[in-house]
Amino acid sequence: MNPTSRHLIDAVSSPGVDVLHVEDDDEYAELVKMWVTGRGLAMHRVRSRKELLSYLAVCAPPPRCLLLDMSLEDSHGLSLCDELKRSPALQQLPIVLLSAANLTACECQEHGALQLVRKGSEGEPELLAALTAVIAQHDRSRGIATCGDLRLDPRDRSVMVAGKLAVQLTQGAFNGLLLLVKSAPDCVTDIDLYMAFMERGAYHHNDDPELTVKSVVIGIGAAGISPGRPLPHHRTCGSASGG
Repeated sequence: MNPTSRHLIDAVSSPGVDVLHVEDDDEYAELVKMWVTGRGLAMHRVRSRKELLSYLAVCAPPPRCLLLDMSLEDSHGLSLCDELKRSPALQQLPIVLLSAANLTACECQEHGALQLVRKGSEGEPELLAALTAVIAQHDRSRGIATCGDLRLDPRDRSVMVAGKLAVQLTQGAFNGLLLLVKSAPDCVTDIDLYMAFMERGAYHHNDDPELTVKSVVIGIGAAGISPGRPLPHHRTCGSASGG
């Protein structure tokens, strides 16, 4: 199987990545992968402009951030930034540029990149800080809510836990969990949760009148829900003290 075909299969089968790294240096790519995944972010790597555009054409959802090397064998980083920004489908993709060249952040921003990071083996703190800031900005602009390892995306009502898709919920169930996340660490009363779900059948009363983010997540896990299936009727377990 050629590399492009492998990346297309990964793009279709993956639940989504946090960072898409475009890098043709294998050794440096492995170093960056260790840094990024060590922070708890899901990462995928492509080696060229061709692989990047093929991956972006089929991946869903799109990556939360593109980490782009300035010097690729088949493209220059700034030219590739210009190409992405001309595409209506890709122009909102946040870009962090990696460069060993003598460039300024202002020059990179003129081509649509949000951050410039100096490429090198000692660049872990700067790189992770840039990625964290860009991803947080990306999430806020799309209404995505996070709480610790929990991430809720209203576009497809998906719930990610530690970078992996846990479940896609019905609209009512998603609204209820979103209410809890936005209120954390405060407790949410039974009536608040009932109103958020909009229908009594989506939520069965628990003995504990106050529920937390943790209790709902535990309840989702206990129900054995698989990705792509709606939330069934089940009792939410846990207590307010567990949040």
